[in-house]
Amino acid sequence: MGERFEMSFRNIEFRAWCYIMLPCIIAALLVVWYMDYRYQYFGAFIVLLGWVIYYSWRYVHRKKRKEERSRS
Repeated sequence: MGERFEMSFRNIEFRAWCYIMLPCIIAALLVVWYMDYRYQYFGAFIVLLGWVIYYSWRYVHRKKRKEERSRS
């Protein structure tokens, strides 16, 4: 089993999730609540976009960290 996940702001992945996903979730909720019914699918698109950005960043971050560990 890999590393344990620490759910605190000392964990850079948790911080990145909070910085990326929480604003996306809030924006999606505002879109769903205040936009016309025809445009409410934008809320799901915003969350999906945030998810893709976060996991792309996480992939690059873990790859970079793995390369640094293998060099030392």
